Amino acid sequence: MGFKLRVLELVRLVPRGKVTTYKELARAVGKPLAWRAVARALAQNPHPVEIPCHRVVRSDGGVGGYSLGVGRKIRLLRAEGVVVERGRIDLGKLFFRFDVSSSVSGDNRSSRGPASGRRRLSPALS
Repeated sequence: MGFKLRVLELVRLVPRGKVTTYKELARAVGKPLAWRAVARALAQNPHPVEIPCHRVVRSDGGVGGYSLGVGRKIRLLRAEGVVVERGRIDLGKLFFRFDVSSSVSGDNRSSRGPASGRRRLSPALS
């Protein structure tokens, strides 16, 4: 599976009301310095609400960019119960971390999220 598809697949594991970071996603795909490549992959997300790239934020808690506009990203996050104040999110309370050993190997279960097993990509991403 290619890098972009792996990033999009992992983003689907971030539960409502939680956020992860570009850096954490890069770490989860086994490329810890590739956070900019992660951001580019998310910018090309063909289904930005269905594949919840709005749940990916900067490591400093800043909201970051969004293909449908930052205002819409903030509205989507707030609708899921994420508190956004002055363009920032408290990562201490809402951060979702991937279990790297299973993320890199292809098993998508996370130690801090639902143990939902492997999720399939939509046909548009296959």
